[in-house]
Amino acid sequence: TGYTLEASATSLAKDTSDAFSITAGAPSAATSTVSANPTVDVVADGVQTSTITITVRDAFSNPVSLQSVTLASTGSGNSISTPGATNGAGVTTGTIASTVAETKTVTATVGGSLVITQQATVQFKAGTISPSLSTVEVSPPTLLADGVATATVTVTVRDNSTNPVPGQTVQIAVSGGGNDVTQPAATTNGSGVATGTVRSTFAEIKTITATVNPGAGQSVLSQQPTVTFQAGPPAKVGFVVQPSDISAGEAILPNIQAAIQDAQGNTIDSAIRPVTIAIKAGTGTASAALYGTPTQPASNGI
Repeated sequence: TGYTLEASATSLAKDTSDAFSITAGAPSAATSTVSANPTVDVVADGVQTSTITITVRDAFSNPVSLQSVTLASTGSGNSISTPGATNGAGVTTGTIASTVAETKTVTATVGGSLVITQQATVQFKAGTISPSLSTVEVSPPTLLADGVATATVTVTVRDNSTNPVPGQTVQIAVSGGGNDVTQPAATTNGSGVATGTVRSTFAEIKTITATVNPGAGQSVLSQQPTVTFQAGPPAKVGFVVQPSDISAGEAILPNIQAAIQDAQGNTIDSAIRPVTIAIKAGTGTASAALYGTPTQPASNGI
């Protein structure tokens, strides 16, 4: 606005035109711009935002005011605020938040139909680890307690929006005894997953616990699956209650117990075959004898 023209010629008086205005032309997709701030490390919690700045210009890069702008984004879980009309500098702003950790591409449309060529990208990352939404799985859930058969423990670390959280250290603990635990060889991958293994020589039900980033600020995951290690095939008989010293004629208390066991010494609960307890040949005196019922069928393996 406020332009005037001046006409002049040598030795002649000058003349000035009436004032006139030059306004911006139609918005240009090529010269208009779209930018984001910040462009990386925006937490995908549905709260943190990146500001999208749109500058609408005509073909000569003049700012174009009073233009309506809408925003769209790739990906999912997005929350986008609608920009107002462009100001005198051709500028308007909106925001984007998301609950899905991924890189988004943001597109701006002017006046409902003109799509600005430039696009902005915003990288959303996973947020705080959620002990309740993270998972711990074990497969198979039942196996032999032979020190060879192995169960795989799969830990998936997620944030409060269920986004996988990569780069986390996971430590696996297993209850009970006779365990051989192999910790995850690396931090969680892009899917938030880390795996370890466990094997055991003790037949029992074990509870598995996963701790993320052990130490100060650690997260103990809520899910604690169980894995059942079962005794193997019968291999031997073993005393589980040893005889005590007594005087001749006295009962041995507590009662002697012998169990049918696998090669690892686990009692086989399902075993029912008869077990005989006798004085071993060549020990004690020749006249010694056990009273009672020396041969009995096993009950719960004993």
